[in-house]
Formats: sequence, C-alpha cells, structure tokens
Amino acid sequence: MHDDQWEGQRWERSPGNLYSKPVKMHIDPTSGTICLIADQVNPTCHGPADTEYVKHIKFKSELLSKFWGRPIYLGAVVLLPRDYDRATIRYPIDYVQGHFSLEAPYRFDGQNEFSKAWMSDHFRA
Repeated sequence: MHDDQWEGQRWERSPGNLYSKPVKMHIDPTSGTICLIADQVNPTCHGPADTEYVKHIKFKSELLSKFWGRPIYLGAVVLLPRDYDRATIRYPIDYVQGHFSLEAPYRFDGQNEFSKAWMSDHFRA
C-alpha cells in the first residue's frame, strides 16, 4: 500500500496516483494486446484548515526516513483547550490513536454537544 499523504489512505484520491477517464471500448479476443492509458493525475491534498481549537501537525521522521530510505512523515491532530494561546498553566493530555484521519479528536466541530461543553466556561479537562 502507498504511504498516506493526508488523504486517508485512499488510493483513489491519493496525490500523484494515475488514473484514466472511463471510456467505452471493444476488446478483440484475437488481438492479444490491451492498451491502457492512465493520463490523469490526482492533485495534491490540502487538509482541513487549523482553527482556534484544532491544529494539524505534520513532520518528517528522520529515523523512519533513514530506515525506509525515503521521506516518511507523521502527523497529529491536536484539540486545544479554550484560552490555550493565552494561558500559562499546564493541561492534562489525552492521546487518541487512530489511523489516517484528519478529523478532530472527539469529533470536535464547534457545534456538537461535546464541542459546546469543551468551549464552555465550566468544562474541566
């Protein structure tokens, strides 16, 4: 399988993968040769934009890159507490391990019940 490029490990939309537009064709069983043309290229993926609460981090792992002999990147999506940019206190950490997702932890979207609680004055981390 190819390396995830922040597209969710989905080969059909992975940046740089080739494909062709669908075409109708007749295959002659006596010819023995079928010519396939992949002349389309999936564009670069642009992940979701950062917000006040959700930050996306992507960095090259030197150890993994050396081991595999090619650039290997790791990423994380971080959900920050309210006023994180202004506070000087320490916060507890909750690691949520998933695979190939750019979705915010706990489905934080600023609108659902968890998001409203997270942003409220009374939420305790």
